[in-house]
Amino acid sequence: MYTKEQEKRALKEYARLGSITAVIRQLGYPSESALYRRYERRKAGLENRHGRTTDVSENAEHRCNTPEHPRHPSAEFKYEILRRCFELGEDVEYVSREIGYSRMSIYVWRRNYLKYGMVGLIAKRKNIPREPLPQNHMLPQSEEMEALRAQVQNLLFEVDVLK
Repeated sequence: MYTKEQEKRALKEYARLGSITAVIRQLGYPSESALYRRYERRKAGLENRHGRTTDVSENAEHRCNTPEHPRHPSAEFKYEILRRCFELGEDVEYVSREIGYSRMSIYVWRRNYLKYGMVGLIAKRKNIPREPLPQNHMLPQSEEMEALRAQVQNLLFEVDVLK
């Protein structure tokens, strides 16, 4: 990791010399890949990896925890982002800059989705009061569940007949 002054000096020397190898020979730092990445970020107008052009300060407007950019986005939003990145093949870094969440967040969402399914994308809010369900309250069962139960019964019957 290099200081901002070292990075600025390396970029200034690169602009003067026009060769990454010459800069490294002269300064002794950074590596070719590090200097090239920094140069590309600067050329794109980005100061840091999160796509921000300036450092976050007290005066800067934060996009986090607003109605347009909630701290805990919905499961549908997360699923749509995962679909864009991993089904449609959009670049994760590009999508993360567009939506304002870090790439790491997207990868965490993906890991949770692969491990737990859609339930893994639901924000875990610990402040929800827990209380038992009423005893006589039956959860409605969908037609799909009934069809699956009937299919299981038929398959069990076929297995018994074959035995």
